[in-house]
Amino acid sequence: MNPALWGLASAASWGTADFVARISGQALGPARSLFGMIAAGIACLMLWIAIDGTPLALPMAGLHWLALNGVAVMVSMLLLYAALFRGPVAVAAPIVGTYPVFVVLGSLALGITPSFAQWIAMGAVMVGVWLVATGSHPAAGGAAQERAAGGIAVTVTYALIAAFAFTVAIFAAREAVPIYGGVQSVWFTRIVSLVCLLALMAFNRETPLLPLKWWPAVTVQGALDTFGMYTMFVGAVGDGAPLAVVGSAPVAVFTVLLARVFLREAVPPKQWLGIGLVAAAGGALAYLGHG
Repeated sequence: MNPALWGLASAASWGTADFVARISGQALGPARSLFGMIAAGIACLMLWIAIDGTPLALPMAGLHWLALNGVAVMVSMLLLYAALFRGPVAVAAPIVGTYPVFVVLGSLALGITPSFAQWIAMGAVMVGVWLVATGSHPAAGGAAQERAAGGIAVTVTYALIAAFAFTVAIFAAREAVPIYGGVQSVWFTRIVSLVCLLALMAFNRETPLLPLKWWPAVTVQGALDTFGMYTMFVGAVGDGAPLAVVGSAPVAVFTVLLARVFLREAVPPKQWLGIGLVAAAGGALAYLGHG
């Protein structure tokens, strides 16, 4: 499968996971929701490894990349959840969604240059993502009482740091996956993220215990998010990194469509325009990514 299709698979998984997180996050809070997602993701990975029979081996050569990946993913996801919880979603989502820009710039520094047609398709995808993310009402989907403490500047700061931290995670994964493979890299990343999150929660005197009724939701959330991370890490290896990362950008498209189908949320014309643009440009990017 070419890098752009790996990215689209990642977007579909993450978009669905974010839809579930919209339901669980408001009840559990960012840290507890993230804890449940990571713990469930680790359990799903262990089941996957047991069924597949892949032996776990951790050569010392790349452990620092796995550790950096785990810390960066934890920081990125926690700040993403916090930004979406604070809201407005129409501000947080577009800023967090700029991570492909950082990755493409980093790839250029490494000498990975997309073709002119790929540049056009990637730009169209990002415009479509912006239309989808900003097409809803600015006050939708956030906790107004949380925004009162620090205002919208805090949301913007969280979102920017989340985007940058995820960029760091992607470049660390580029180094780790060739050594450890996709499944093992994600597994160790999740372990590091969980340890870091538990330490942070202990420092903040926050309990990681979740009500039993929320475990089915966070289990689905964890399985989907973990699969999205796997497809992203595999797709980002090699010269196809920009295509894979931009292909993963339309997360908001899947979240909006699921909210429309299952929650009957209105989809304004601006968002439909963005969805159509992402679909057309994403298809072109996948086609251009062959070979």
